[in-house]
Amino acid sequence: MTNRCLFRRVMIISTSSWFLVMVVLPFVLMLSMSFSLDGGNALWPKQWTLAHVSQLFDPLYACIAWQSLLFSCVTTVLCLLIGYPAALALTQLPARWKPLCLSLLMIPFWSSSLVRIYALMTLLKARGLINSLLIHLGIIHLPLPLLYNNVAVIVGQVYTLIPFMILPLYALLEKHDRCWVEAARDLGASEWQIFWRVFWPYSLPAVGNGVLCVFLPAMTLFYIPTLLGGRGSVVLGNVISEQILTQDDWPGGAATSVFLTLFLLVLIAVYQWCFRDKRREAL
Repeated sequence: MTNRCLFRRVMIISTSSWFLVMVVLPFVLMLSMSFSLDGGNALWPKQWTLAHVSQLFDPLYACIAWQSLLFSCVTTVLCLLIGYPAALALTQLPARWKPLCLSLLMIPFWSSSLVRIYALMTLLKARGLINSLLIHLGIIHLPLPLLYNNVAVIVGQVYTLIPFMILPLYALLEKHDRCWVEAARDLGASEWQIFWRVFWPYSLPAVGNGVLCVFLPAMTLFYIPTLLGGRGSVVLGNVISEQILTQDDWPGGAATSVFLTLFLLVLIAVYQWCFRDKRREAL
């Protein structure tokens, strides 16, 4: 019993220390830098200003934030529409095929996401595989503008983040008791009623988890809009990258990062509040 208590204390202390050093401290430094008048040359500013925070209320920032939110919402909805049937189909496969299909789903994670986006660009560009195939089949005569637009950004984000939707859904749906489905069929329920009244309520915690796992990265990704969207597809991640790497405006980038972090924390708090009863039932 003593060893178990000691192990628990060590784990709590080590986890808390890691969280304080790697999460809380960087956020505090970033928050202080957003009020700095020193240009971000010191860890703790000697002169303070609200100029970098007040620029977040500029209409241009509002438009960029709205576009980021729109991209993330569309990406999340598409991932849910594609990922839910895929996860449900995985649970219906024979046991010997499930490891293979899950491995195929995880294989893209073995390579850099940046490499995969460049591979996607070779498919979507004017002389890429898709346009070349359509022209060869005589379906089109001129290349379609598949690259450097908002649609390409959505496609790239869905392609990158779809596993984060499928895996939580599969993990929960795999545990679903098939007797519920058989009982619903015996009572005369249609396939749609079985889905809506049996599968959907049961899978809501996994849906919320998947939505969170897709939406949060979609709000922060910057290289996908840069590579696939061109100049017109500007999101908050692009703004932070431009401020820090190009303009050397560390306080401005820190202020934008703090705003984005607080917004994402609010979303996590909303998720925790919405599914608090489900977690109590699980306990």
